[in-house]
Amino acid sequence: MRQVASAQIRVERQAGSTPWLRRYTVVLDGNNVGRVNQGESITIETGPGRHDLHLKIDWLRSPSLELDLADGQQIDVRCWSDANPFAWPYWLTVGRSRYIGIEAL
Repeated sequence: MRQVASAQIRVERQAGSTPWLRRYTVVLDGNNVGRVNQGESITIETGPGRHDLHLKIDWLRSPSLELDLADGQQIDVRCWSDANPFAWPYWLTVGRSRYIGIEAL
């Protein structure tokens, strides 16, 4: 019997990140695959290989992470809001693609 290759991406959103009552949408390879609230995490099952991951909320988003996963590998990713509430003009224009911070651990 042939086993199906798989890998996992665990996305954790730090507690205290704004906006408090809204969930970030997790986007893997251009597809919405889940949502995560502050202080929570989501685990996404995927295949091994190269993947593009980012998070978004409305028109605001994180930079993309390019992940290269091996069969059976789990990678942890942390996200948080980089937004300063006093800099809204910046976040709504130039900084909209960096509104959410993201890093692979």
